[in-house]
Amino acid sequence: MAGFRPPESCLKDFTPLRDETARRAKLLKAATGRRFAPGEACQLVHDYELAQTKMIDYAVAHASLCGIPAKITDQLKANHENTLTVMRKVCTAT
Repeated sequence: MAGFRPPESCLKDFTPLRDETARRAKLLKAATGRRFAPGEACQLVHDYELAQTKMIDYAVAHASLCGIPAKITDQLKANHENTLTVMRKVCTAT
């Protein structure tokens, strides 16, 4: 992979997905430092999970074209499983 440069379209398409996922993660993290209304935590985790899913779907679908290593997509999927576990716990409690 040394010297590999992904097509510009990969960066153009993936970067907003990554940024939206990071933005949702920050909102979720900020909310954990304060009290929130019932259901707000569930909604925040759900919104983060949706953003994460879009990013993972793109990464998996374009892995070969964009040069995304399998270990990266595997790590994204593992993180997503953790998010789903948290979402089940949080949304069940509300």
